Amino acid sequence: MGCCTSKKPDKNSNSPEIIITTNKNIEKIVFSAKTPNTRSVTVHEVSKIRRSSHVAHKNGPIEEYFNVLEKIGSGGYGNVFKGTDKQTGFFRALKCIKKNKLKNTNLMSEVEHLQELDHPNILRVLEVIEDSENFWIVTELCKGPNLFEKISKFEIFSENQAAVYMYDILSALSHCHKAGIIHRDIKPENLLFETSNENSVLKIIDFGTSRKITEDIKCTELIGTPYYVAPEVLEGAYDEKCDLWSCGVILYIMLSGYPPFNGLNTGKIFKKIKHALYTFSSEEWQGISEDAKDLISKLLQKDPNQRLSAEEALMHKWIKKRSDTKNFSVNSSTISHLRHFNSSCKLKVSALSYIANHLSTLEEITEIRELFLKLDLNGDGKLSREELKKGCKVLGLNKAAEIEDIMERCDADGNGYIDYTEFIISTMDWENKLSMDKLRETFKAYDTDGSGAISVENLKNFFANDLSLNPEDFEEMLREGDINGDGIIDIDEFMQVMNFTT
Repeated sequence: MGCCTSKKPDKNSNSPEIIITTNKNIEKIVFSAKTPNTRSVTVHEVSKIRRSSHVAHKNGPIEEYFNVLEKIGSGGYGNVFKGTDKQTGFFRALKCIKKNKLKNTNLMSEVEHLQELDHPNILRVLEVIEDSENFWIVTELCKGPNLFEKISKFEIFSENQAAVYMYDILSALSHCHKAGIIHRDIKPENLLFETSNENSVLKIIDFGTSRKITEDIKCTELIGTPYYVAPEVLEGAYDEKCDLWSCGVILYIMLSGYPPFNGLNTGKIFKKIKHALYTFSSEEWQGISEDAKDLISKLLQKDPNQRLSAEEALMHKWIKKRSDTKNFSVNSSTISHLRHFNSSCKLKVSALSYIANHLSTLEEITEIRELFLKLDLNGDGKLSREELKKGCKVLGLNKAAEIEDIMERCDADGNGYIDYTEFIISTMDWENKLSMDKLRETFKAYDTDGSGAISVENLKNFFANDLSLNPEDFEEMLREGDINGDGIIDIDEFMQVMNFTT
């Protein structure tokens, strides 16, 4: 995961202070590769349970919760370690951030933004642990290389492969931007493959420099990595379009093997960026399609108002033509689960969401994810009514009323869409995937004081970071599980709510 350090401007310069991600990796490309020679419901009451409800904040030594293994990454704020959860045995990535090197607000920015986002191409944050000297951000563990490592190995990519990767990046950014979040440091090192498999999905990581913005307020802080920074960032007034410029740079590198804006020092690189000085004249571009060049030119548009948005870029003919190359089939049982799922029970939906995010394996969700991505026609990481209607052939659904019913029952948070986690819990084969062990671990997570039962106070503690929930929600969850009316939910009652039988 990347890092940021401040770099003061030259004394003779009028430029404001610029915060630059220092990384020598790109120099390997520059000097070793060829140089250029983000409702109202009438059918049922929504549960309001969101994925962000389950990002726990804990205190104590990391060793109390995890076995810390080898270091797998480093940055200016600390290191990233591989670790195993002592309760579940799951492997996780543990990002250790030194308190003396970071303002608490910056850390909370990264965590808050990551827990807001629910997309298959964005790294999932699971919990935050605080000890006397460090903050530990616990995320899913990706076992593949980052995109830079692939670029270094393969030098250039086929257009089809580059389009698949670019679709993953743009889809994640479309989701971020609709949530009002800009990443501000999109670069190959911050794009991580989930596995080493050739068909692995790509995930955006490191939201340490991300910011939340509104339509009428632009960012002014100059942040980024020299080769990927947009002209307007250098000028000190920018919005989410800066991420799209970075995408243009990455696509250029994937297809040619070298960056579009090159120079012996940062000043010369910035000069070329400010004037959008790049070409397609070298021999590497002779076999590249005009459609690819057209997309790059629309992403590297100097005027951000003329630059494509992530949503627009996803609709570009080069992306549409080349990225959808998978053969696809749908398991009939998956559709049956979608038809019969009901999200009206807050406690059950919450528990299933926790299991989907914390206790499910990659193998258990891969097929579901592929179906979700197939249905997500605009690539924004959520399913609209219109997308469900258009995907009716894939789903085997023919009646508009049936699609509307699915929408009402599966939209757990009531935002008018079926989000990624909602889709997972709606289509998962819980009859075969719901085990005693998973339910016991989920019960332990809710039983925040280890008393052996879940109380209203436990629920308040568990959902402490979800401001959308109110005291009435916690009382309702307790009523749903407190079958004998003694004011708490014991393990047997919890199992009954989850319809689990041994």
